Amino acid sequence: EENLVPDYYKELIEYLYRLRKGRISPEALKIEHYYLPDVFQFNVGDEFFHSLLNRCKVVKREETGDNTIIYLSTKSGVYKFKK
Repeated sequence: EENLVPDYYKELIEYLYRLRKGRISPEALKIEHYYLPDVFQFNVGDEFFHSLLNRCKVVKREETGDNTIIYLSTKSGVYKFKK
């Protein structure tokens, strides 16, 4: 029977297993220089880099009164930020 799990998922599973078992050095996970831009300064369609989220793109922006909601699309999914 052919394995139907894509390579990406296999690699992710192996990575999580090694991480859980402590086989990945914590030093390899450290970020030397953080770049944490204010996500609320960007408009729909803007792309930027964030140290924790990596490459991000603003897919939706809602402004109601004093509140601002930003939806960011990243490799791992869509995040909703409220201000």
